[in-house]
Amino acid sequence: MTDAVLWERIEAMRREMPRTDLVRLPHSSIELYAKLESANPGGSAKDRAAYWILREAVRRGDITRHTTVVESSSGNFALSLSWMCARLGIQLIPVLDPNVNGSTERALRETWDRVEKVEGPVGAGGFLLARLDRVAEVVKELDDAYWPDQYSNLDGLRGHFEMPGAELVEALPTLNYLFVGISTGATIAGLSQRVTQDLEDVSVIAVDVAGSVILGGPPQRRYIPGIGSSIRPPLIDHAVITDSVIVSEQEEVAGCHDLLRDHGLLAGGSTGCVYAAINRYFAGWQGPPPVVAFLCADGGKAYRDTVYDPAWVSARHLGQAASVKWAGVATPVTDWTSPPEDEAEFVSWLDTRCEQAPVQRSPKQDGWHVFGYAESMAVLADHAAFSSEPANTLPPNSAFQLFRAGNLSWMDPPRHRQLRALVGRVFTPRYVAGLAPMVETTVEEYLSAVRGRPRFEYVNDYASPIVSTVVARMVGIPPKGQELFRQWSADLLALIDPLSASNVLKQVAGRARLISAYLHEYLSRRRSDPKDDLASALTQAEVDGERLRDDEVVGLIALLLSTGQAATLTLVNAMICLDQHPDAMARLRGDLGLLGPAIEEVMRYRNQTTRVARHTVKEATVGGHTIPAGQPVTVWLAAANRDRRVFEQPEVFRLDRAPNPHLALGHGIHFCLGAALARQEIDLAMRRMLEQTSQLSVDYAASRMLDPRLIFGASELTMVAKWTGEA
Repeated sequence: MTDAVLWERIEAMRREMPRTDLVRLPHSSIELYAKLESANPGGSAKDRAAYWILREAVRRGDITRHTTVVESSSGNFALSLSWMCARLGIQLIPVLDPNVNGSTERALRETWDRVEKVEGPVGAGGFLLARLDRVAEVVKELDDAYWPDQYSNLDGLRGHFEMPGAELVEALPTLNYLFVGISTGATIAGLSQRVTQDLEDVSVIAVDVAGSVILGGPPQRRYIPGIGSSIRPPLIDHAVITDSVIVSEQEEVAGCHDLLRDHGLLAGGSTGCVYAAINRYFAGWQGPPPVVAFLCADGGKAYRDTVYDPAWVSARHLGQAASVKWAGVATPVTDWTSPPEDEAEFVSWLDTRCEQAPVQRSPKQDGWHVFGYAESMAVLADHAAFSSEPANTLPPNSAFQLFRAGNLSWMDPPRHRQLRALVGRVFTPRYVAGLAPMVETTVEEYLSAVRGRPRFEYVNDYASPIVSTVVARMVGIPPKGQELFRQWSADLLALIDPLSASNVLKQVAGRARLISAYLHEYLSRRRSDPKDDLASALTQAEVDGERLRDDEVVGLIALLLSTGQAATLTLVNAMICLDQHPDAMARLRGDLGLLGPAIEEVMRYRNQTTRVARHTVKEATVGGHTIPAGQPVTVWLAAANRDRRVFEQPEVFRLDRAPNPHLALGHGIHFCLGAALARQEIDLAMRRMLEQTSQLSVDYAASRMLDPRLIFGASELTMVAKWTGEA
């Protein structure tokens, strides 16, 4: 039953809450607007969700004047609940963690008699799971408690839909892009639903921070609260997301300072993160300026002791000092040696190069090499200076034109941005999560084919066909065509196998022509008779009012299969790592809860893609070196993932390494499109293999290792197995 006194109070609060201003900010490339949610009474956009959650709880009778509200928060949501609960005259117990800003904690402790603060993280779930566990304990202690549960409460979503969402579409009847930072998922879910309902042709860009798992990235230590999460919140599945950007905390800090310097806005961390994402997204923009809006979700006063404190920033290597630590090393490299073929010698070569200087120019003056972690991130993030488009064009009649059109990996903005946004509308986190039953079925099929064999070939009988079959089924390819995909997947591995036959290129070219013809004919059928599959969705999707050409859709499918090799090779490298580290194998068998961080450590320790190529289209400075336009640049990801400035004891294979901000799946706009799907495939395939075996070892004499200078992995890996239940 509704408490009439509380209902009157909370309705009065709604009338007093202001409509926040929408202001235009000067920008060289876009028409940019900021909605100043920091002007809310609680200082952030969290007021909107907190108000609607409390309002509906009061209406339902879940909250009365005798109720104590108990909630987990890293800062802003607690502040919103704090002033609202005080106005309502009810009690609040906020549950915090060590990442909370000092000023926020002081304000809460001055207001409330009881404030809980957890001390340590809980596994990969980090401090969030520790806070949630404590909330559950506190709620059990109390006779009349209410937990708002901001991560799954649909009332929070509705608050953003009804309040800032409605204000935004009224103020901006024309909007091309809306950028929203994500944490609980309520803000982006409510706003995206409103703008896509009321406006035409608007793209919603989700912004997450490195170390958050919401968009499928690996969990790692984060220092700045307010954006990101160590769990994937259920509300994110209600969001309409067109594209996404993942920003490092270093970029987040820079974004805050840029907003203050350029626009006089003292903004919080999440706002700086979104501003950094906008500038990266529209770097090098050509054409009419689009209308872009974002939320200034919180103010910067609570961050004076963190983001705006040079000592705090420097101590956590989040400022400029962290990225130019080696800036003084600009001397020519005189003892350059070519990378050796032997794997152990090659790893030593990478370590030596990185320690000598993270950015080097070959003495032959035939290109630049980037070995350092911060320097590699800088190159990968700066697509305006470092182009991904191949320097050499393919002949028109080349069989490998299949990989050209629609291949996001070989594409720069603005076309990359357009196609990535289109794929993002189809290839959503919810879509990938919905593939889990199909992935599980596929894993079981290939596991049953090898189960019981004392020796089996792991690559071609298990890892590779799982990945290729998942892609084929996701696209909608019928069973007969799936075999063609499996053959094609094997061909792609053969291309990088140094022991392949001399005519392998001719064989692969022939298969590429065959599958190109197959896919073009298949797409023709899907255009006229669409089904519930990815191919049909791509043929029906549009970019700026135009549908994709068949060759672009074919290129996107080819990209999915070729990048799927990352999952195949990670599965292979996992077996190699565990075989070479038997203590880790035993520990993992005893606790499969370590499988997630173990997979991330495999990616770091045996980076499936050793290096990637870029070339400069304008002069750029990296690590104290000025690189002229027109220069080839090699980014050695395998070296960056062993940079001692970032990874403690990088030579040690550590199952539970945290943080683990590896670059195995890339960084910036070319971050792996299928990262979430790859992690899902790897987790399921490894989990089932470990559950079904009691012993596994690699017979290296009967295996074929790849050249680590190009790829860490194997084209054939013979496993010796003892299966569960065997005597």
